[in-house]
Amino acid sequence: MLLDHHPDILVAVPAESGPVVRPVRKLLPDTYFFPDANERRIVRFNKRYHDAVMSGEKTTTIRWDDPITVGPATFVFEDHPDFAHAEGEVLSVERIRLIDLDADHAAGLRSHYPTMPQDAELSRVTFRLSTSWLQGNCAPLAGIHVDWQRG
Repeated sequence: MLLDHHPDILVAVPAESGPVVRPVRKLLPDTYFFPDANERRIVRFNKRYHDAVMSGEKTTTIRWDDPITVGPATFVFEDHPDFAHAEGEVLSVERIRLIDLDADHAAGLRSHYPTMPQDAELSRVTFRLSTSWLQGNCAPLAGIHVDWQRG
């Protein structure tokens, strides 16, 4: 049921070095994935990206082993003190390879994905926040400039 309703949910499981978090699709033996399912997806960000995403400065993200599809999305900022989230949409998903990135960008990704192999295939995800969501929810974002024309 978790996979059916929340295909992008993370589950904590025991490991030799302590609990680790894994996508539910990796825990079930014969999982399936329906990227065309009409469901809003969750795109998780580290809390340090909150201001850049909310201001429109950050509109792309590179992911490894995180199947994101085009369509409506909820952007969640993990460990944010205000449980910050935003509504928007994923505009495109482009396949790229780790070896095609510059050394600094590859090193930055390794800090997010320490077990990522050298030959990893990645997804470059382009997204935008919903203008209607921003207009109704920006009161707590004092000091952040938002370009309302972005969509």
